[in-house]
Amino acid sequence: MLASVRTRWILLGSGLLLVACSVYDESLLEPASGGGGSGGGGSQSRCEHASYPDPPSETNLGGDIEFTVAMASLSFGDPHGVSLGLKHHREIGFDLDMTCTGQGEGPSCVIPEWATANDKTDGVGGRDNSVGALIAQIQAMIPEFGSATYNSVVDQGQTTVLFNIRGYNGQPNDDRIEASLYVAAPFDSFEPGTKPQWDGSDVWPIASDSLADGATATNPKYFDPHGYVRDGVLVASLPEASLRLPNALLDGNAGSMNLKLVGAFLAGKLVEVDAADGKRWELQDVHLAGRWPTDDLVKQLSQFPEPSNLDMPLCMDSSNYEVFRNLLCSFTDIYAGIASPTSVCNAISFGVHLETRPAYLGDVVEVEPPASDRCPAETDPVQDACGKPIPSFK
Repeated sequence: MLASVRTRWILLGSGLLLVACSVYDESLLEPASGGGGSGGGGSQSRCEHASYPDPPSETNLGGDIEFTVAMASLSFGDPHGVSLGLKHHREIGFDLDMTCTGQGEGPSCVIPEWATANDKTDGVGGRDNSVGALIAQIQAMIPEFGSATYNSVVDQGQTTVLFNIRGYNGQPNDDRIEASLYVAAPFDSFEPGTKPQWDGSDVWPIASDSLADGATATNPKYFDPHGYVRDGVLVASLPEASLRLPNALLDGNAGSMNLKLVGAFLAGKLVEVDAADGKRWELQDVHLAGRWPTDDLVKQLSQFPEPSNLDMPLCMDSSNYEVFRNLLCSFTDIYAGIASPTSVCNAISFGVHLETRPAYLGDVVEVEPPASDRCPAETDPVQDACGKPIPSFK
């Protein structure tokens, strides 16, 4: 198994940029009716911007229900997941920039020269999800890479994301709820060997790096005091959000990446379900979307293994490094902040589809950040950026 994966990983490092064909049925990109905005391509219909529902018109609806859910599964919309009936990556997420790029409208920011290799056409309803397209392209070369790999990590309790909701009134409409996002520590942090049951009884440890002060569970780093519920759909905005993705693709010297989103938000259906201790609330059909600054991704490339030697991290002096970095950078398609007409794209749009199960918040666990010294200082990707010339290390 390892030899097979090693072979495909080497192929990835040496030639993935040559994969130019689409792995999906382009009929999924038929533009929707309606919509607005400006742009060229007059023969194409303008799409309806995929977005979350507006807040309810009623105010002061109030409530005192508190509940927590844990991400039980995720889908990046990769080919394997689609074959199992999950959503296509062009159906995941939202129209982050309210621009239907390639569907009668142009891009919302200036595409850098080093990011022109890939098609920037948005998904259905203008959905922005370049990370999904990137994962699909990698999976075309390495079938083990994708949602299934990360779901196995989640199922075993190595990582998940927790959503804590407070002040809900239990009704289809609520004009104000509080929503917090926590990164969980490994489930067995206090009792080695234990695994989550996913029946509503699980108590998940909280990773210290998802807390504003690193210690207090009631002081989350990622928090929206002005969330709401409209027609049974909960909506929350998160100026910043983080997901921890252990690199479970390969055995060997694999690290862990922090997916740091800016301008993120989520929307999901509130459903009351049966759990081990009675009726509980959970979020279903959740879309989490945001922008991942591309250079933040580049600076974490040492968390990947070196394709030709899985016992070594991927450093800048690797013969595979430039090809792999340029592949990731080529998917840059959005601006990380509020874009002006001349803003240069500097982020990769992100969308993921989640399902959750009821859970409880546990105690705080001190979590060390991913190792930052996996490469020697002179070859550490932390000093690199998209479009930056790579020094010669000969």
